Formats: sequence, structure tokens, C-alpha cells
Amino acid sequence: MGRPRGFDRERVLDHVVDLFWRHGYDGTSVEAIRHATGIGPSSLYAAFGDKRTLFFEAVDRYRARVVDKALDGLEQDRGDGLAAIRAFFTRVVDGIIAGERRWGCLMTNCAVERAPWDEAAAEAARAHLLRVRAAFAGALARGATGADETQITAVASMLTAVLQGLNVMARAGFGRAPIQAAVDAAIASAEGAAMLPVARRMPAAIAS
Repeated sequence: MGRPRGFDRERVLDHVVDLFWRHGYDGTSVEAIRHATGIGPSSLYAAFGDKRTLFFEAVDRYRARVVDKALDGLEQDRGDGLAAIRAFFTRVVDGIIAGERRWGCLMTNCAVERAPWDEAAAEAARAHLLRVRAAFAGALARGATGADETQITAVASMLTAVLQGLNVMARAGFGRAPIQAAVDAAIASAEGAAMLPVARRMPAAIAS
């Protein structure tokens, strides 16, 4: 039998998630990870491998700890999808103002910082964004009365883009007013698009 580890792996990963989330990949040194976790270098490398491997394990932990919980209300079929979208963005804004999301989103930060140079990071970021878009599309489909699949996908893409913008604004230190204004405009647009029949969104010459 191997020697048992003297630490809680998930607790350690939570510390590492917070480091990468707050400081980014390049801004998080192995020494900082060792200091935050209290694990010696040999144990750290034996348990998690190198820094890049640890980063992707932290990304997986972030998905389980943060993303799954955040998207639950959108992904579960629980009645009014538009209400679920409003509730989702309310939680996002409140989290930013309360400081819980002041570092933005680890997946957004990954896309900005790592994706241009690291194909695995780019793939992880794309998968995350596709999941978010699918969650919005599912919620819109539950709340739409006149939109078709193409329009639902377009609105879901818009909401995904707005969410990523909010994450960047949070990291840049914006306050509630501009963040809430962006959310209000996005939700109003989504609600209008979801409720209008297809013909009313087309120019008269095309609709006819």
C-alpha cells in the first residue's frame, strides 16, 4: 500500500482555485501555492504534478464548486425560464457587489489569459462558454412564446457575451450602477426577443 497523503485534496484544491482565480496563471507562483496550502514541494509535485497540471485540476474543481451551482437554475427544467435568467443575473450582480465574484470568473480569466497560448485552455474555455450558452438557450426555450431555435441561440449567445463582459467589469472594479444597467438592458432585450413572433422581427419586405 502507498503512503496515505497527509492533507485533504479537495480543501487544497479550493485554496489553489482561489489563487488562480484571483491572480491568474502567470501571477500564481509555485511558492505561493506551497505557502497557501502548507504542502512541501515534493508532496505537491507527487500529488498534483507540475503547475500546469495543477491548474487544469483547479479548473475542474472550479466547475464542480462554482459553475455547477451557478447554472443549476438555468439547466434544470423548473418552470419559467425567463424568471430563471433574471434570478441568475441577480445572483451574479449581488455576488460581484458583495465581493464573492470580484475576481470575475476563473473560466473567463482562463479564456483571456491562457487560451491564446494554450490549446487545452482554449478548449476548456470554449466548452465552458458552450455550456453557458446551452443553459441560457434551454431557459429561453422554456420562456419563449414566439421565438424559433435560431433566434433562441442568438439571444443565448448575446446573454453569454454579456455575462463574460460582467466578469471583466467585476475584475476591473466597476460598481453596481454600470453592471446593473448592462444586465437590465440584456434582460429587456432577451425578454423582447423571446416574446415576439418571428414575423414581427423581420423587415416588412422580408416578412411578407
